[in-house]
Amino acid sequence: MDLNTYTDEQIAESCKANPDNYGYLISRYESYLINYLLKNFNLARSDAEDLTQEALNKAYLSLQRFDPAKKWKPWLFQIAINSAKTFKRKPQIRNIEDYKNILLVENKNPDESIFGRKMQAALQTLAPLHQKLLIMHCLQNFSIKEISVQEKIPFSAVKIGISRAKRNLILSYYLKIDLQ
Repeated sequence: MDLNTYTDEQIAESCKANPDNYGYLISRYESYLINYLLKNFNLARSDAEDLTQEALNKAYLSLQRFDPAKKWKPWLFQIAINSAKTFKRKPQIRNIEDYKNILLVENKNPDESIFGRKMQAALQTLAPLHQKLLIMHCLQNFSIKEISVQEKIPFSAVKIGISRAKRNLILSYYLKIDLQ
């Protein structure tokens, strides 16, 4: 089937029956979405690429709700715009070094600074397992696999737990939300 002769809307509709056709839409719009997000949301390239991937995944998962009577491109771009707005609203700590620096300040002497006391309070709002996973991974430099073996927790559960711990630490630190 030569997809070049079909409209985006027809291809999106055909993806319901043949999911492999979605690759054509990805190849057609991926670079457009990345450039749009870079230009309009002032994002780092890696963030724009991540948000593009997220938008394309959301669009694929929502194909059943797509109305082929409407245009594909504005629908897809609106998903990307909403993802970018949500991303910009969330406080961001972008790399593991930021977490290490925050946690190291907390562990040296939390009573020395307002920052340390605030971080100590944020850590205390995390579930005990999340506290433990975050400290093992960020401060003690355990790999996810090592944590999994030592704690007898599945690898994927450790990975998800660390991700949630990071997100919850940010939320608790910046927004003062109790997450236990």
